[in-house]
Amino acid sequence: MGKTALYVFGASACVLFGCAGTPQPDAALIAARSQVAAAGNNAAVVSYATPQLQTAQGALGQAEVALSDADMARVDHYAFLASRDAETAQEIAQAKKAQQVVANAPLARSQALLENERLEAQKARAEAAQARSQQGLVVTPRDIVFRSGSAQLDPQAAANLQEVAQYLRNNPDRKVLIEGFTDSTGSAALNQQLSQERADAVRLALANEGVDQSRIEIRGMGPSAPIASNVNTAGRLLNRRVAIVISNADGTFPETASGSTTPPLLAPVSR
Repeated sequence: MGKTALYVFGASACVLFGCAGTPQPDAALIAARSQVAAAGNNAAVVSYATPQLQTAQGALGQAEVALSDADMARVDHYAFLASRDAETAQEIAQAKKAQQVVANAPLARSQALLENERLEAQKARAEAAQARSQQGLVVTPRDIVFRSGSAQLDPQAAANLQEVAQYLRNNPDRKVLIEGFTDSTGSAALNQQLSQERADAVRLALANEGVDQSRIEIRGMGPSAPIASNVNTAGRLLNRRVAIVISNADGTFPETASGSTTPPLLAPVSR
């Protein structure tokens, strides 16, 4: 659910090449850092979209914490949120700035000024979209979790997939891999089957939103790669999830939520 032109952060060799034992930031986190920094350096964002900027900064902070824990699934999840909130802050600031300019301008100039601001905002969105198109993305939607032993999506979870479906409809060359996960409760065989059914539930939801099923691959991961502890109820709930992996522009997949870049074991399904 990666976003702008990528920049190298920091001048030390540690930041450029990664210190021993320290995980290196991936493309999604580097892009999120760039977008949040750009938003924070935009005077209009600071003036007109402070709450959205703070939300983006908070999500970026969560991604950095996850990086220090070497939890790359959570890194990509929070990086996605940070980039999305930074884009929202930029768009809100542009709109409010345009309104302020128009309110203070003579009537004869109002339409011209508003159109100019609109074009600038459109250009900024196009540049962000172009940057996103150069990289794949691993998204772990925080609102798509499952009841214990269930593979059924609730209506709100299905609605949250509309943004992913729209992106795929707008980018027909991209493929999507859906990885299903369970908590550690139950037998290995049951969890394997349940995780595949959860991935398949998301596949069906995307297909219902107009995504060609030949572009969708699924993989059941069972209880592997947990993002929280399985010793308590809250942690097990977070682990009953799916990860949505969008392919790179060339159709290859970035590192998946399970930490593997191996092509999915399950072929596209048509049922």
